[in-house]
Amino acid sequence: MSEQDKIEKIGRVDQSVSGAEKINKFDHIAPNREYFDHLMTQKAVRDENLAATVAEEARKPSPMEEAQRAMTRVEKTENSSLNQVLAQAEQAIEKIDSVKRKLNTPDLELKSSVQNVLRSKLSHIDESLKIALSKVGVDYTPPDKPQGLVTPIQRFLGYLTNGQNQLESLTQQVNQMQQHKDQLSPAALLSIQLKVGFMNQELEFFSSLLNKALESTKTLMNVQV
Repeated sequence: MSEQDKIEKIGRVDQSVSGAEKINKFDHIAPNREYFDHLMTQKAVRDENLAATVAEEARKPSPMEEAQRAMTRVEKTENSSLNQVLAQAEQAIEKIDSVKRKLNTPDLELKSSVQNVLRSKLSHIDESLKIALSKVGVDYTPPDKPQGLVTPIQRFLGYLTNGQNQLESLTQQVNQMQQHKDQLSPAALLSIQLKVGFMNQELEFFSSLLNKALESTKTLMNVQV
């Protein structure tokens, strides 16, 4: 081996030793305690967040439970609406009773203009009844045609009695629906409530007109006496 080759070989050995020393220096670098603690804190936070997420997901109701809750809310709303319909119908029946008593007042006289308005109100009540009954699947029964000559008051009494019977049919059907948990669409329930509420308003107006007619009759009787 020549002197030049020996020199190059010795150089390569020196370089290898220098590289090994550098590696050993990196291997013996002291660990950074602050950096290590930071990493462990981050891991603890991630673990805590993961545990909280898992717990939150576990508390959430399943799709089946959500469906059951939704059905319960619908049934409660349905029952509440049906109860309101029953209450409105009972009010209307009571008002009809009151109006019928007033119409049976002896010597009651109604002007032609008043008769026309009362007849119009009865017609509106009749139409609302038809719609409300149709929503619960009950056939409307028209009032019996009077036989022979009847007075306007008798005709009014016939319409009111028939309306009262129809309202009782409505309440019976609604009660049956509640017992069997039959459901109506929200639109049908709203329509029934509006129609029965409208009937109550018309009966209020009807009663108010009768009160004025009764006052006139009493005044006339007092003048005659």
